[in-house]
Amino acid sequence: MARKLNGEAVKALRDEQGIRQAELARRVGIDRSALNHMEAGRSGAFPETARRIATELGVTLDDVLAAADRASADMPPLSQHQADLAASLLADRRLPATGAA
Repeated sequence: MARKLNGEAVKALRDEQGIRQAELARRVGIDRSALNHMEAGRSGAFPETARRIATELGVTLDDVLAAADRASADMPPLSQHQADLAASLLADRRLPATGAA
């Protein structure tokens, strides 16, 4: 499920750090046009993409997510260890990306 990014925050952080859109997109592993759409609010980002954007910008996931898409109070955010484990399992294809629990 795609999550809505705070595109203005992503763009501001990227500009602050002097990172061109094409460079951030390359680091994250997405097309520049996809990042452009996310920054403009025309599309969301898959959770792992949002996490990679935050990591590349040196901020937390909450810093780049739109307020309406932040983790709800009844579901705490993943710890870095949990996120790394989930990413590893997805990369190894031991856990389907769209599977339900």
